[in-house]
Amino acid sequence: MTGGSITGPTGVLIAGKSSANLTCQAANGTLISMEWLKDGHPLSPSNRTTFSADNSSVSIDPVQGTDNGQYQCRIINPVSTDTASYTLTVNYGPENGVILGGNAAEVGSSIALYCSAASVPPAAVNWILNGTQTDVNAIVYAIRTVSYTDRGNYTCVATNDITGRSLSIPHVLIVNEKAACLPAYPLTPGEAAGVTIAVIVGVVLLALVMYLGVKHMRIIPKGFGLDAARNNVQSGQAQRQRRERSESKADVQSGQAQRQRRERSESKAPPKERCTNAEPSRKNDSNFPQSSVYENIKPKIPVPPRGGSKATPALPPRGYMEKTPRITHR
Repeated sequence: MTGGSITGPTGVLIAGKSSANLTCQAANGTLISMEWLKDGHPLSPSNRTTFSADNSSVSIDPVQGTDNGQYQCRIINPVSTDTASYTLTVNYGPENGVILGGNAAEVGSSIALYCSAASVPPAAVNWILNGTQTDVNAIVYAIRTVSYTDRGNYTCVATNDITGRSLSIPHVLIVNEKAACLPAYPLTPGEAAGVTIAVIVGVVLLALVMYLGVKHMRIIPKGFGLDAARNNVQSGQAQRQRRERSESKADVQSGQAQRQRRERSESKAPPKERCTNAEPSRKNDSNFPQSSVYENIKPKIPVPPRGGSKATPALPPRGYMEKTPRITHR
């Protein structure tokens, strides 16, 4: 088998009004079977699409805009396979219209409105502003410099001359007064220095606060959980024990040093004299005379009478020494 073709409608097809019939023919050879495809995918029957008994033709009634595309007829025989193609065009629209663009603009700014509508062939567009026809006949309505006269109701009218259909798409544009802007003056050297100093002071204060916070807080890292907390507690206990042992060792060494200094000072001091009330024994001492001899050499001192005399003064009356205060020398 060599060659194959598809014949279709020759007139203009309008969506919702026209129908289409496609027929596949093999040039020569033995025909075994035919298959229909649309845009490379198998074509299935539906309420609008029907196939002939031998599958050589397909009918679409009525046609819609979704029927546009390329149809293929695959001819199969024992020797070879051949494919024929046909492009179906259905006129429809305009439909699904929308205006893209902003709804508000400032005085002095620029704005563009886009009119979009599905249509085959493409629809003709014209614009109406506040009920008045404008001279804009393109899908884009551009305003280079917006003024208060540009505010109001915009309407995009899309028309398809083949289908005889038209579509009106509304849009509202609000024009606002231009926002007042403060003049941008360059900073003086003094102002720039002030800003720099303020930034530096802020950074220093922030760093100081973060340092103090980290120093006085013990943060358990996230993810360590109870193990990290237990390790921190054990570390704290070990540090406390080491500190206590070092303090105890220092106390012992200090006590030993004090005791050694005290012993050295005592060993250098002269021995103390022992005082006793007992008189040394003179008995059997040849250096001391015996009582008889001692009595013989003892001088005789006359005891003056109580009344006294011119040669010897009288003794003080009894009790005189008792009334006299004692002076104690310390």
